[in-house]
Amino acid sequence: MRGMDLVFPTEGLEKYKCFSQRARICSEAWDCPCCSSDHVAQLDVNTPTTDFRCPTCSAGFQLKCSAKPFGRRLLDGAYSKMRYAILHSQTPHFLLMSYELQTLRVQSLICIPDFALAESA
Repeated sequence: MRGMDLVFPTEGLEKYKCFSQRARICSEAWDCPCCSSDHVAQLDVNTPTTDFRCPTCSAGFQLKCSAKPFGRRLLDGAYSKMRYAILHSQTPHFLLMSYELQTLRVQSLICIPDFALAESA
């Protein structure tokens, strides 16, 4: 079975010199994986637990990107904020994306659905 060949969009990245800045900017354009919406809205930088929200279905997402493969642990923001989100049914879906920094080619994309995150995690 052959996987998909995913490459970040590169239009408009000329003004960014650093590869990690380019990866951050171009990793912020998403279609909603939960519905047919062709985009998700980026939330304010310091919004607790959630980076994006779909304007159509209201699904929330937290994106973790890395140029290295993810290990056994996933570092997150404030424990109290995520615990509150879990206890109040506001848990976001997690999107874990690893990429090759020089070519901006996606190596893996894993979605952890909101219902899979329990307080014990």
